[in-house]
Amino acid sequence: MFPFSAKTLALLRQAGWSEAYRYDTAGYERLLETEGYPVHQVAVDFMRRFGGLTITYPHPNPDLKNRTEELAISVSYNRAHIFRLNAESTSAEVGVDLCYIGSYHTRDYQILMDVAGNAYGDGDTLCHSGSSGEEAIENICNGSYGRDLYPDV
Repeated sequence: MFPFSAKTLALLRQAGWSEAYRYDTAGYERLLETEGYPVHQVAVDFMRRFGGLTITYPHPNPDLKNRTEELAISVSYNRAHIFRLNAESTSAEVGVDLCYIGSYHTRDYQILMDVAGNAYGDGDTLCHSGSSGEEAIENICNGSYGRDLYPDV
C-alpha cells in the first residue's frame, strides 16, 4: 500500500475508503470508451481501489482555512464530455495519451493518468500531480497540486 500520511488516511476513511474498498469499474470503462478516451489498465486498477470516492480536504490557501475543497475520483458523463477537448490538448502537451480519472478543486480541475500511472492535474495550469494516483491523492489532500510543468507562464 502507498504510504499515505495520517491526515490523508483520515480523509480517505471519512470518504468511505478502506483497504478492502472496491469499485466496479465497468461503467467507468464504458463511459471513457464512449467518449473516446484511452482506457489504461493502470487507471482501471486505480479506479477499482479508489473510484467513486469524494474526498473533502482543507482549502490549500491558508487565508481560506475554514473552506474545504473536493477531490472526486469519479467520472460522470457531463464531466467526461466537457473535459474531453482539454484532455486531448493536455495529452498533446505531455506527449502521451491521458485517461480521465476525476476532478478536484471543487471539481473545476481535471485529473488525468498516463499509461505508466503518472497523474496530471489540469486547471489554471498543468501540473504533474504524482507518479501514481495515490501520490496525487496525497499531494492534493495536503495542499499541493503537484509540480507545475509551466512555472514561468
